Amino acid sequence: MDSLQALLLSVYKAQSELEARVRFASVRLDWLGPPDLGFTVEPDQMV
Repeated sequence: MDSLQALLLSVYKAQSELEARVRFASVRLDWLGPPDLGFTVEPDQMV
């Protein structure tokens, strides 16, 4: 795993943990920019 993959996985993990906390707290979380901005990181497909 190179440093870019490690960075992307850590961002994905942080986003997932924040979304889980948001669901538990019943609040709304708005990410910066439109939802389709950038690209989606799928950890299962990173080899």
